[in-house]
Amino acid sequence: MRDNGSMSAATAALILFLGCANQAPPPGGPPDRVPPRVVSTLPAAQAVGVAEDVSIEITFSEPMHRRSVERSVFVTPRHASEPRLKWKGRRLIIDVSPSLRSNRTYRVSIGAESADEERNRMAASHDFAFSTGDRISRGEIGGAVRSGEGHAVYVWAFDLGDRDPDPGRDEPSYVTQIGTDGTFRFPGLGAGRYRVFAFTDVDRDRTYTPELDGLGIAPATVELVSDTSRVLLGGIRPVVRDTTGPLVVSASTRDRTHVRIWWDEAVAEPGTTSVTGLDVRATTFDPEDATVMWIATSPQTEGEVYRIAVVGARDSTGNMGVESSVEVKGDGRPDTRDPGVSTIDPADGAVVSPDVVLRIVFDEAMGENLPSPLFQEVEVDEGSAEPEVRAEVPSGVARWRRPNELVYQSTEPWAEGDYGLELGAGIADLAGNAVKAPPRFRFRVTGRSEEASLFGRLRATTYPTVVRGRSLDTSSERRVRVAARDSVFVIERLQAGRYAIDAFGDLDEDSVWDAGKVSPFRPAEPVTAWVDTVEVPARWESALERVLRTVVQEAGGPDG
Repeated sequence: MRDNGSMSAATAALILFLGCANQAPPPGGPPDRVPPRVVSTLPAAQAVGVAEDVSIEITFSEPMHRRSVERSVFVTPRHASEPRLKWKGRRLIIDVSPSLRSNRTYRVSIGAESADEERNRMAASHDFAFSTGDRISRGEIGGAVRSGEGHAVYVWAFDLGDRDPDPGRDEPSYVTQIGTDGTFRFPGLGAGRYRVFAFTDVDRDRTYTPELDGLGIAPATVELVSDTSRVLLGGIRPVVRDTTGPLVVSASTRDRTHVRIWWDEAVAEPGTTSVTGLDVRATTFDPEDATVMWIATSPQTEGEVYRIAVVGARDSTGNMGVESSVEVKGDGRPDTRDPGVSTIDPADGAVVSPDVVLRIVFDEAMGENLPSPLFQEVEVDEGSAEPEVRAEVPSGVARWRRPNELVYQSTEPWAEGDYGLELGAGIADLAGNAVKAPPRFRFRVTGRSEEASLFGRLRATTYPTVVRGRSLDTSSERRVRVAARDSVFVIERLQAGRYAIDAFGDLDEDSVWDAGKVSPFRPAEPVTAWVDTVEVPARWESALERVLRTVVQEAGGPDG
Protein backbone atom coordinates (compact mmCIF):
# COMPACT_ATOMS: atom_id res chain seq x y z
CA MET A 1 0.00 0.00 0.00
CA ARG A 2 1.28 3.47 -0.94
CA ASP A 3 2.10 5.78 2.00
CA ASN A 4 0.52 9.08 0.80
CA GLY A 5 1.91 11.02 3.72
CA SER A 6 5.49 9.91 3.01
CA MET A 7 5.13 10.70 -0.68
CA SER A 8 3.78 14.17 0.04
CA ALA A 9 6.67 14.94 2.38
CA ALA A 10 9.25 13.73 -0.16
CA THR A 11 7.67 15.73 -2.92
CA ALA A 12 7.65 18.88 -0.81
CA ALA A 13 11.31 18.38 0.09
CA LEU A 14 12.24 17.92 -3.58
CA ILE A 15 10.37 21.09 -4.61
CA LEU A 16 12.07 23.04 -1.81
CA PHE A 17 15.49 21.73 -2.91
CA LEU A 18 14.94 22.65 -6.57
CA GLY A 19 13.66 26.07 -5.61
CA CYS A 20 16.78 26.72 -3.53
CA ALA A 21 19.02 25.35 -6.29
CA ASN A 22 17.54 27.80 -8.81
CA GLN A 23 17.95 30.85 -6.62
CA ALA A 24 20.66 33.35 -7.59
CA PRO A 25 21.78 36.60 -6.10
CA PRO A 26 20.46 39.74 -7.83
CA PRO A 27 22.77 41.12 -10.53
CA GLY A 28 25.34 43.48 -9.06
CA GLY A 29 26.99 46.65 -10.21
CA PRO A 30 25.58 50.04 -11.09
CA PRO A 31 23.00 50.35 -13.90
CA ASP A 32 24.30 50.98 -17.42
CA ARG A 33 24.04 54.68 -18.25
CA VAL A 34 26.79 54.86 -20.89
CA PRO A 35 25.54 55.92 -24.35
CA PRO A 36 26.40 53.46 -27.13
CA ARG A 37 28.64 54.52 -30.00
CA VAL A 38 29.80 53.41 -33.42
CA VAL A 39 33.30 51.87 -33.27
CA SER A 40 33.88 51.00 -36.94
CA THR A 41 32.28 51.12 -40.37
CA LEU A 42 32.73 49.44 -43.72
CA PRO A 43 33.46 51.23 -45.99
CA ALA A 44 35.60 53.39 -43.75
CA ALA A 45 34.73 57.05 -43.39
CA GLN A 46 36.04 59.10 -46.33
CA ALA A 47 36.86 56.00 -48.38
CA VAL A 48 36.99 56.51 -52.18
CA GLY A 49 36.79 54.07 -55.06
CA VAL A 50 34.25 51.95 -53.17
CA ALA A 51 32.75 49.07 -55.17
CA GLU A 52 29.20 49.70 -56.30
CA ASP A 53 27.99 46.30 -54.99
CA VAL A 54 29.43 46.77 -51.48
CA SER A 55 27.42 45.92 -48.34
CA ILE A 56 27.61 48.61 -45.68
CA GLU A 57 28.54 47.42 -42.18
CA ILE A 58 28.30 49.30 -38.88
CA THR A 59 29.76 47.92 -35.64
CA PHE A 60 28.55 49.29 -32.29
CA SER A 61 30.31 49.38 -28.93
CA GLU A 62 27.68 47.12 -27.32
CA PRO A 63 24.56 45.09 -28.17
CA MET A 64 21.84 47.37 -29.48
CA HIS A 65 18.08 47.60 -29.28
CA ARG A 66 17.74 46.61 -32.90
CA ARG A 67 14.38 48.14 -33.64
CA SER A 68 15.53 51.58 -32.47
CA VAL A 69 18.57 51.41 -34.76
CA GLU A 70 16.59 50.18 -37.76
CA ARG A 71 14.24 53.15 -37.38
CA SER A 72 17.17 55.57 -37.25
CA VAL A 73 19.59 54.48 -39.99
CA PHE A 74 19.63 56.23 -43.36
CA VAL A 75 21.67 55.89 -46.54
CA THR A 76 21.59 58.94 -48.81
CA PRO A 77 21.11 59.86 -51.58
CA ARG A 78 18.11 57.59 -51.22
CA HIS A 79 17.29 54.73 -53.58
CA ALA A 80 13.90 53.88 -55.01
CA SER A 81 13.66 50.94 -52.58
CA GLU A 82 14.52 50.74 -48.92
CA PRO A 83 17.79 48.93 -48.06
CA ARG A 84 17.62 45.47 -46.45
CA LEU A 85 18.97 45.23 -42.89
CA LYS A 86 20.34 42.23 -41.00
CA TRP A 87 22.32 41.74 -37.78
CA LYS A 88 25.33 39.72 -36.72
CA GLY A 89 25.83 40.40 -33.01
CA ARG A 90 26.81 44.04 -32.58
CA ARG A 91 27.21 44.48 -36.35
CA LEU A 92 24.49 45.87 -38.62
CA ILE A 93 24.74 44.95 -42.31
CA ILE A 94 22.97 47.15 -44.87
CA ASP A 95 22.33 45.70 -48.31
CA VAL A 96 21.56 48.47 -50.80
CA SER A 97 19.79 47.17 -53.90
CA PRO A 98 20.07 47.96 -56.72
CA SER A 99 23.79 48.68 -56.49
CA LEU A 100 25.24 52.07 -55.62
CA ARG A 101 25.62 54.62 -58.39
CA SER A 102 28.99 55.36 -59.92
CA ASN A 103 30.99 58.50 -59.09
CA ARG A 104 28.69 59.42 -56.25
CA THR A 105 29.36 60.48 -52.64
CA TYR A 106 27.16 58.53 -50.21
CA ARG A 107 26.40 59.39 -46.62
CA VAL A 108 25.28 56.99 -43.90
CA SER A 109 23.56 58.42 -40.82
CA ILE A 110 22.86 56.50 -37.62
CA GLY A 111 20.36 58.71 -35.81
CA ALA A 112 20.55 59.72 -32.17
CA GLU A 113 17.36 57.77 -31.42
CA SER A 114 19.44 54.57 -31.70
CA ALA A 115 19.69 52.94 -28.28
CA ASP A 116 21.40 50.02 -26.58
CA GLU A 117 19.58 47.17 -24.87
CA GLU A 118 19.26 49.30 -21.71
CA ARG A 119 17.57 52.02 -23.81
CA ASN A 120 20.49 54.44 -23.50
CA ARG A 121 20.37 56.65 -26.58
CA MET A 122 23.41 57.68 -28.58
CA ALA A 123 24.70 61.11 -27.58
CA ALA A 124 24.54 62.34 -31.19
CA SER A 125 23.93 61.06 -34.68
CA HIS A 126 26.93 59.28 -36.23
CA ASP A 127 27.53 60.18 -39.87
CA PHE A 128 30.14 59.01 -42.33
CA ALA A 129 30.65 59.45 -46.05
CA PHE A 130 32.31 57.43 -48.78
CA SER A 131 32.47 57.67 -52.57
CA THR A 132 32.19 55.28 -55.48
CA GLY A 133 34.30 57.80 -57.39
CA ASP A 134 37.78 59.17 -56.81
CA ARG A 135 36.85 62.02 -54.48
CA ILE A 136 34.54 62.88 -51.57
CA SER A 137 32.16 65.82 -51.82
CA ARG A 138 32.79 67.92 -48.72
CA GLY A 139 29.91 70.35 -48.84
CA GLU A 140 27.95 70.59 -45.61
CA ILE A 141 24.74 72.07 -44.21
CA GLY A 142 24.22 72.27 -40.46
CA GLY A 143 21.87 73.88 -38.00
CA ALA A 144 19.70 73.35 -34.94
CA VAL A 145 16.05 72.49 -34.31
CA ARG A 146 14.34 74.19 -31.38
CA SER A 147 11.72 71.70 -30.24
CA GLY A 148 10.66 71.01 -26.66
CA GLU A 149 8.51 68.01 -27.50
CA GLY A 150 9.35 64.43 -26.54
CA HIS A 151 9.09 63.00 -30.06
CA ALA A 152 11.89 61.99 -32.42
CA VAL A 153 12.85 64.84 -34.74
CA TYR A 154 13.86 64.11 -38.33
CA VAL A 155 15.60 66.56 -40.65
CA TRP A 156 15.17 66.26 -44.41
CA ALA A 157 17.23 67.94 -47.12
CA PHE A 158 16.04 68.13 -50.72
CA ASP A 159 18.45 68.57 -53.62
CA LEU A 160 16.27 71.02 -55.52
CA GLY A 161 17.40 70.74 -59.11
CA ASP A 162 14.32 71.96 -60.98
CA ARG A 163 11.69 70.84 -58.44
CA ASP A 164 9.73 72.56 -55.67
CA PRO A 165 9.50 69.85 -52.98
CA ASP A 166 6.66 69.23 -50.56
CA PRO A 167 7.69 67.13 -47.52
CA GLY A 168 4.14 65.84 -47.22
CA ARG A 169 4.37 64.35 -50.70
CA ASP A 170 7.98 63.96 -51.86
CA GLU A 171 10.84 61.74 -50.70
CA PRO A 172 13.90 63.67 -49.46
CA SER A 173 17.39 63.33 -50.89
CA TYR A 174 19.05 63.28 -47.45
CA VAL A 175 17.78 62.30 -43.97
CA THR A 176 19.15 62.63 -40.46
CA GLN A 177 17.99 63.14 -36.86
CA ILE A 178 18.89 65.82 -34.37
CA GLY A 179 21.33 65.07 -31.56
CA THR A 180 20.59 65.47 -27.87
CA ASP A 181 21.62 69.12 -28.17
CA GLY A 182 19.20 69.73 -31.04
CA THR A 183 21.85 70.11 -33.75
CA PHE A 184 22.06 68.35 -37.11
CA ARG A 185 24.47 68.19 -40.03
CA PHE A 186 24.46 66.99 -43.63
CA PRO A 187 28.08 66.39 -44.64
CA GLY A 188 29.28 65.02 -47.99
CA LEU A 189 27.10 67.27 -50.15
CA GLY A 190 27.91 68.37 -53.66
CA ALA A 191 27.43 71.81 -55.18
CA GLY A 192 23.77 72.70 -55.67
CA ARG A 193 20.65 74.25 -54.15
CA TYR A 194 19.07 72.60 -51.10
CA ARG A 195 15.96 73.08 -49.02
CA VAL A 196 15.80 71.81 -45.42
CA PHE A 197 12.76 70.82 -43.34
CA ALA A 198 12.48 69.32 -39.82
CA PHE A 199 9.51 67.50 -38.34
CA THR A 200 8.48 65.93 -35.03
CA ASP A 201 7.47 62.34 -35.76
CA VAL A 202 4.37 62.08 -33.55
CA ASP A 203 3.04 58.90 -35.17
CA ARG A 204 6.53 57.32 -35.36
CA ASP A 205 6.30 56.40 -39.04
CA ARG A 206 9.50 58.25 -40.11
CA THR A 207 7.50 60.39 -42.56
CA TYR A 208 5.91 63.81 -42.24
CA THR A 209 2.16 63.60 -41.59
CA PRO A 210 0.46 66.96 -42.25
CA GLU A 211 -1.77 68.34 -39.48
CA LEU A 212 -0.29 65.83 -36.99
CA ASP A 213 3.50 66.20 -37.03
CA GLY A 214 5.04 69.59 -36.37
CA LEU A 215 6.93 70.88 -39.43
CA GLY A 216 9.76 73.39 -39.34
CA ILE A 217 10.96 75.26 -42.42
CA ALA A 218 14.55 76.45 -42.64
CA PRO A 219 15.02 80.24 -42.80
CA ALA A 220 16.66 80.07 -46.25
CA THR A 221 17.16 77.95 -49.36
CA VAL A 222 20.83 76.97 -49.23
CA GLU A 223 23.13 77.29 -52.23
CA LEU A 224 26.43 75.42 -52.00
CA VAL A 225 28.57 77.03 -54.67
CA SER A 226 31.09 74.18 -54.62
CA ASP A 227 31.43 70.69 -53.16
CA THR A 228 33.51 72.16 -50.32
CA SER A 229 31.06 74.91 -49.28
CA ARG A 230 29.75 74.81 -45.72
CA VAL A 231 26.63 76.65 -44.51
CA LEU A 232 25.17 76.97 -41.00
CA LEU A 233 21.44 77.70 -41.02
CA GLY A 234 19.52 79.71 -38.45
CA GLY A 235 17.39 77.84 -35.93
CA ILE A 236 14.33 75.89 -37.07
CA ARG A 237 11.12 75.58 -35.02
CA PRO A 238 8.57 72.85 -35.92
CA VAL A 239 4.88 73.74 -35.60
CA VAL A 240 1.74 71.82 -36.53
CA ARG A 241 0.48 73.32 -39.78
CA ASP A 242 -3.26 73.37 -40.12
CA THR A 243 -4.59 74.30 -43.56
CA THR A 244 -8.33 73.89 -42.96
CA GLY A 245 -10.76 75.83 -40.80
CA PRO A 246 -12.82 74.36 -37.94
CA LEU A 247 -16.15 72.59 -38.48
CA VAL A 248 -18.97 71.81 -36.05
CA VAL A 249 -19.37 68.03 -35.71
CA SER A 250 -22.09 67.50 -33.07
CA ALA A 251 -24.24 69.15 -30.41
CA SER A 252 -26.19 68.34 -27.26
CA THR A 253 -28.17 70.20 -24.60
CA ARG A 254 -27.39 70.53 -20.90
CA ASP A 255 -30.67 72.19 -19.97
CA ARG A 256 -33.26 74.43 -21.62
CA THR A 257 -30.86 77.40 -21.97
CA HIS A 258 -27.50 75.73 -22.79
CA VAL A 259 -26.31 73.94 -25.93
CA ARG A 260 -22.87 72.38 -26.15
CA ILE A 261 -21.25 72.00 -29.58
CA TRP A 262 -18.10 70.09 -30.49
CA TRP A 263 -15.61 71.22 -33.14
CA ASP A 264 -13.24 69.01 -35.12
CA GLU A 265 -10.28 71.01 -33.73
CA ALA A 266 -9.46 73.66 -31.15
CA VAL A 267 -11.06 77.02 -31.92
CA ALA A 268 -9.62 80.44 -31.11
CA GLU A 269 -12.38 82.75 -32.41
CA PRO A 270 -16.03 81.62 -32.30
CA GLY A 271 -17.33 83.60 -35.27
CA THR A 272 -21.08 84.27 -35.43
CA THR A 273 -23.57 81.74 -34.08
CA SER A 274 -27.29 81.56 -34.76
CA VAL A 275 -30.00 79.15 -33.58
CA THR A 276 -33.28 79.03 -35.48
CA GLY A 277 -36.17 80.23 -33.31
CA LEU A 278 -33.95 81.16 -30.33
CA ASP A 279 -31.93 84.14 -29.17
CA VAL A 280 -28.23 83.56 -28.60
CA ARG A 281 -27.37 85.29 -25.32
CA ALA A 282 -23.66 84.36 -25.19
CA THR A 283 -21.06 81.94 -26.54
CA THR A 284 -18.10 80.74 -24.47
CA PHE A 285 -15.35 78.17 -24.88
CA ASP A 286 -14.91 75.41 -22.35
CA PRO A 287 -11.87 76.57 -20.31
CA GLU A 288 -10.51 73.00 -20.26
CA ASP A 289 -11.18 72.04 -23.89
CA ALA A 290 -11.07 74.50 -26.81
CA THR A 291 -12.89 72.00 -29.06
CA VAL A 292 -16.05 72.57 -26.97
CA MET A 293 -18.19 75.71 -27.13
CA TRP A 294 -21.22 76.55 -25.01
CA ILE A 295 -24.17 78.52 -26.39
CA ALA A 296 -26.45 80.25 -23.90
CA THR A 297 -29.91 80.57 -25.49
CA SER A 298 -33.35 81.86 -24.70
CA PRO A 299 -35.59 79.06 -23.29
CA GLN A 300 -35.99 76.08 -25.62
CA THR A 301 -39.13 74.04 -26.22
CA GLU A 302 -38.62 70.43 -25.25
CA GLY A 303 -38.50 68.11 -28.26
CA GLU A 304 -38.43 70.86 -30.87
CA VAL A 305 -35.58 70.58 -33.42
CA TYR A 306 -33.26 73.57 -33.64
CA ARG A 307 -30.67 74.25 -36.32
CA ILE A 308 -27.39 75.76 -35.11
CA ALA A 309 -25.26 77.56 -37.72
CA VAL A 310 -21.76 78.98 -37.20
CA VAL A 311 -19.88 81.15 -39.67
CA GLY A 312 -16.47 82.81 -39.42
CA ALA A 313 -14.93 80.62 -36.72
CA ARG A 314 -11.12 80.50 -36.76
CA ASP A 315 -8.63 78.01 -35.38
CA SER A 316 -5.39 78.88 -33.56
CA THR A 317 -3.48 79.28 -36.84
CA GLY A 318 -6.03 81.71 -38.29
CA ASN A 319 -7.80 79.36 -40.70
CA MET A 320 -11.45 80.34 -41.12
CA GLY A 321 -14.00 77.57 -41.38
CA VAL A 322 -16.82 77.48 -43.89
CA GLU A 323 -20.35 77.86 -42.56
CA SER A 324 -21.25 74.68 -40.70
CA SER A 325 -24.44 73.61 -39.04
CA VAL A 326 -25.87 70.91 -36.79
CA GLU A 327 -29.30 70.10 -35.36
CA VAL A 328 -30.29 69.46 -31.76
CA LYS A 329 -33.52 68.69 -29.93
CA GLY A 330 -34.72 71.21 -27.37
CA ASP A 331 -34.46 70.50 -23.65
CA GLY A 332 -37.11 71.30 -21.03
CA ARG A 333 -34.96 71.01 -17.89
CA PRO A 334 -34.25 74.23 -15.96
CA ASP A 335 -30.72 75.41 -15.31
CA THR A 336 -30.00 74.67 -11.65
CA ARG A 337 -26.24 74.16 -11.90
CA ASP A 338 -24.01 76.45 -9.83
CA PRO A 339 -21.24 78.12 -11.88
CA GLY A 340 -17.66 77.15 -11.11
CA VAL A 341 -14.29 78.88 -11.33
CA SER A 342 -11.69 77.53 -13.77
CA THR A 343 -8.82 80.03 -13.52
CA ILE A 344 -7.63 82.58 -10.97
CA ASP A 345 -4.73 84.80 -12.02
CA PRO A 346 -2.43 85.60 -10.31
CA ALA A 347 -2.16 82.15 -8.77
CA ASP A 348 -2.28 81.64 -5.02
CA GLY A 349 0.92 82.91 -3.38
CA ALA A 350 2.29 84.56 -6.54
CA VAL A 351 4.73 87.47 -6.39
CA VAL A 352 3.68 90.11 -8.89
CA SER A 353 4.55 93.59 -10.13
CA PRO A 354 2.59 96.77 -9.27
CA ASP A 355 0.85 96.70 -12.68
CA VAL A 356 -0.79 93.31 -12.04
CA VAL A 357 -4.22 92.66 -13.60
CA LEU A 358 -6.60 90.34 -11.72
CA ARG A 359 -8.42 87.77 -13.85
CA ILE A 360 -11.13 85.18 -13.11
CA VAL A 361 -12.40 82.66 -15.68
CA PHE A 362 -15.71 80.92 -14.95
CA ASP A 363 -16.88 77.70 -16.60
CA GLU A 364 -19.95 79.33 -18.17
CA ALA A 365 -21.33 82.72 -19.24
CA MET A 366 -22.14 84.95 -16.29
CA GLY A 367 -24.56 87.75 -15.57
CA GLU A 368 -23.12 91.24 -16.01
CA ASN A 369 -24.06 92.49 -12.53
CA LEU A 370 -21.10 92.79 -10.15
CA PRO A 371 -21.13 92.97 -6.35
CA SER A 372 -20.42 96.21 -4.53
CA PRO A 373 -17.86 96.37 -3.14
CA LEU A 374 -16.18 94.12 -5.68
CA PHE A 375 -13.69 92.65 -3.18
CA GLN A 376 -13.65 91.83 0.50
CA GLU A 377 -10.44 91.44 2.47
CA VAL A 378 -9.50 88.00 3.81
CA GLU A 379 -6.46 86.65 5.63
CA VAL A 380 -3.39 86.50 3.40
CA ASP A 381 -1.92 83.40 5.05
CA GLU A 382 -3.83 82.07 7.99
CA GLY A 383 -1.05 79.66 8.99
CA SER A 384 1.85 82.09 8.73
CA ALA A 385 3.65 83.37 11.82
CA GLU A 386 5.05 86.35 9.87
CA PRO A 387 3.19 89.65 10.23
CA GLU A 388 1.26 90.65 7.13
CA VAL A 389 2.08 93.90 5.36
CA ARG A 390 -1.52 94.63 4.36
CA ALA A 391 -2.27 97.07 1.58
CA GLU A 392 -5.46 98.58 0.23
CA VAL A 393 -6.86 97.68 -3.17
CA PRO A 394 -6.25 100.58 -5.56
CA SER A 395 -9.17 102.06 -7.45
CA GLY A 396 -9.76 100.54 -10.86
CA VAL A 397 -12.19 99.20 -13.44
CA ALA A 398 -13.79 95.76 -13.51
CA ARG A 399 -15.11 94.52 -16.84
CA TRP A 400 -16.20 91.35 -18.59
CA ARG A 401 -13.52 90.71 -21.22
CA ARG A 402 -15.56 87.70 -22.35
CA PRO A 403 -18.94 86.43 -21.11
CA ASN A 404 -17.11 84.12 -18.68
CA GLU A 405 -13.92 86.14 -18.01
CA LEU A 406 -13.80 88.98 -15.48
CA VAL A 407 -10.76 91.29 -15.21
CA TYR A 408 -9.90 94.04 -12.78
CA GLN A 409 -7.44 96.69 -13.96
CA SER A 410 -6.27 99.26 -11.44
CA THR A 411 -5.99 102.90 -12.48
CA GLU A 412 -2.89 103.32 -10.33
CA PRO A 413 -0.06 100.96 -9.32
CA TRP A 414 -0.70 98.45 -6.57
CA ALA A 415 1.20 99.31 -3.40
CA GLU A 416 3.86 96.96 -2.08
CA GLY A 417 2.51 94.41 0.36
CA ASP A 418 0.44 91.27 0.82
CA TYR A 419 -3.09 91.02 -0.50
CA GLY A 420 -5.90 88.68 0.48
CA LEU A 421 -9.06 89.36 -1.52
CA GLU A 422 -12.33 87.56 -2.06
CA LEU A 423 -14.83 88.40 -4.78
CA GLY A 424 -17.97 89.82 -3.22
CA ALA A 425 -21.05 87.65 -2.77
CA GLY A 426 -23.90 87.60 -5.24
CA ILE A 427 -22.15 87.10 -8.57
CA ALA A 428 -24.28 84.69 -10.60
CA ASP A 429 -24.75 83.09 -14.04
CA LEU A 430 -27.41 84.05 -16.59
CA ALA A 431 -30.03 81.93 -14.81
CA GLY A 432 -29.31 83.56 -11.44
CA ASN A 433 -27.39 80.62 -9.95
CA ALA A 434 -24.83 82.13 -7.58
CA VAL A 435 -21.20 81.11 -7.18
CA LYS A 436 -21.19 79.14 -3.93
CA ALA A 437 -17.49 79.54 -3.17
CA PRO A 438 -16.39 83.04 -4.26
CA PRO A 439 -12.85 83.02 -5.72
CA ARG A 440 -10.00 84.31 -3.59
CA PHE A 441 -6.72 86.02 -4.46
CA ARG A 442 -3.65 85.80 -2.26
CA PHE A 443 -0.54 87.44 -3.71
CA ARG A 444 2.33 89.77 -2.90
CA VAL A 445 3.20 92.94 -4.79
CA THR A 446 6.85 93.94 -4.87
CA GLY A 447 7.99 97.41 -5.75
CA ARG A 448 10.34 98.50 -8.50
CA SER A 449 13.25 98.09 -6.08
CA GLU A 450 12.60 94.32 -5.98
CA GLU A 451 12.50 93.89 -9.75
CA ALA A 452 15.34 92.41 -11.73
CA SER A 453 16.67 92.61 -15.28
CA LEU A 454 18.39 90.30 -17.73
CA PHE A 455 21.26 91.36 -19.98
CA GLY A 456 22.48 89.53 -23.07
CA ARG A 457 24.17 89.80 -26.44
CA LEU A 458 23.02 88.98 -29.96
CA ARG A 459 24.80 88.29 -33.21
CA ALA A 460 24.16 91.58 -35.04
CA THR A 461 21.86 91.26 -38.07
CA THR A 462 20.45 93.55 -40.76
CA TYR A 463 16.92 93.09 -39.38
CA PRO A 464 15.36 93.55 -35.91
CA THR A 465 15.30 90.75 -33.33
CA VAL A 466 12.57 90.06 -30.76
CA VAL A 467 13.80 88.56 -27.46
CA ARG A 468 11.33 87.04 -24.99
CA GLY A 469 11.68 86.21 -21.31
CA ARG A 470 8.90 83.79 -20.29
CA SER A 471 8.34 83.14 -16.59
CA LEU A 472 8.20 79.47 -15.65
CA ASP A 473 6.59 80.37 -12.30
CA THR A 474 3.72 82.54 -13.55
CA SER A 475 1.92 83.12 -16.85
CA SER A 476 3.75 86.38 -17.51
CA GLU A 477 6.31 87.19 -20.17
CA ARG A 478 8.23 90.23 -21.30
CA ARG A 479 9.54 91.02 -24.76
CA VAL A 480 12.11 93.46 -26.00
CA ARG A 481 12.70 94.49 -29.59
CA VAL A 482 16.33 94.95 -30.64
CA ALA A 483 16.99 97.23 -33.59
CA ALA A 484 18.84 96.05 -36.69
CA ARG A 485 22.65 95.97 -36.25
CA ASP A 486 22.37 96.25 -32.45
CA SER A 487 23.95 93.44 -30.46
CA VAL A 488 22.83 94.11 -26.86
CA PHE A 489 19.45 93.57 -25.20
CA VAL A 490 18.11 94.17 -21.69
CA ILE A 491 14.80 92.74 -20.44
CA GLU A 492 13.72 94.92 -17.52
CA ARG A 493 11.05 94.81 -14.80
CA LEU A 494 11.27 91.07 -14.23
CA GLN A 495 10.03 89.44 -11.07
CA ALA A 496 12.51 87.13 -9.34
CA GLY A 497 12.18 83.54 -10.51
CA ARG A 498 12.90 81.10 -13.32
CA TYR A 499 12.75 82.12 -16.96
CA ALA A 500 12.99 80.59 -20.42
CA ILE A 501 14.67 82.83 -22.99
CA ASP A 502 14.12 82.66 -26.73
CA ALA A 503 14.37 85.00 -29.71
CA PHE A 504 13.58 85.26 -33.41
CA GLY A 505 14.81 87.36 -36.30
CA ASP A 506 11.94 89.65 -37.29
CA LEU A 507 12.60 89.80 -41.03
CA ASP A 508 9.19 91.27 -41.91
CA GLU A 509 9.33 93.66 -38.92
CA ASP A 510 5.83 92.86 -37.66
CA SER A 511 6.96 91.61 -34.20
CA VAL A 512 5.24 88.25 -34.85
CA TRP A 513 7.22 85.09 -35.64
CA ASP A 514 6.58 83.81 -39.18
CA ALA A 515 6.62 79.99 -39.47
CA GLY A 516 7.03 80.11 -43.25
CA LYS A 517 5.08 78.21 -45.87
CA VAL A 518 5.73 75.08 -47.95
CA SER A 519 3.82 76.14 -51.07
CA PRO A 520 4.27 78.68 -52.42
CA PHE A 521 7.57 78.47 -50.58
CA ARG A 522 8.31 81.08 -47.95
CA PRO A 523 11.20 80.55 -45.52
CA ALA A 524 10.53 80.81 -41.80
CA GLU A 525 12.07 83.47 -39.61
CA PRO A 526 15.13 82.13 -37.75
CA VAL A 527 14.77 81.24 -34.07
CA THR A 528 17.06 80.54 -31.16
CA ALA A 529 16.67 79.69 -27.49
CA TRP A 530 18.76 79.62 -24.36
CA VAL A 531 18.84 75.90 -23.59
CA ASP A 532 18.95 76.20 -19.79
CA THR A 533 16.51 77.69 -17.32
CA VAL A 534 17.69 81.14 -16.23
CA GLU A 535 17.44 81.97 -12.53
CA VAL A 536 16.79 85.69 -12.04
CA PRO A 537 17.30 86.92 -8.45
CA ALA A 538 15.56 90.03 -7.10
CA ARG A 539 17.31 93.40 -7.33
CA TRP A 540 19.94 92.06 -9.74
CA GLU A 541 20.91 92.32 -13.39
CA SER A 542 21.65 88.79 -14.56
CA ALA A 543 23.63 88.11 -17.72
CA LEU A 544 23.54 85.38 -20.35
CA GLU A 545 27.01 84.09 -21.04
CA ARG A 546 26.52 82.96 -24.65
CA VAL A 547 25.64 85.12 -27.63
CA LEU A 548 22.16 84.45 -29.05
CA ARG A 549 22.19 83.84 -32.78
CA THR A 550 19.23 84.65 -35.05
CA VAL A 551 21.03 84.78 -38.40
CA VAL A 552 19.34 83.31 -41.47
CA GLN A 553 22.49 81.49 -42.58
CA GLU A 554 26.24 81.94 -42.47
CA ALA A 555 29.34 80.22 -43.75
CA GLY A 556 30.75 77.46 -41.56
CA GLY A 557 29.75 74.14 -40.00
CA PRO A 558 27.55 73.49 -36.95
CA ASP A 559 28.73 75.11 -33.77
CA GLY A 560 26.23 73.48 -31.42
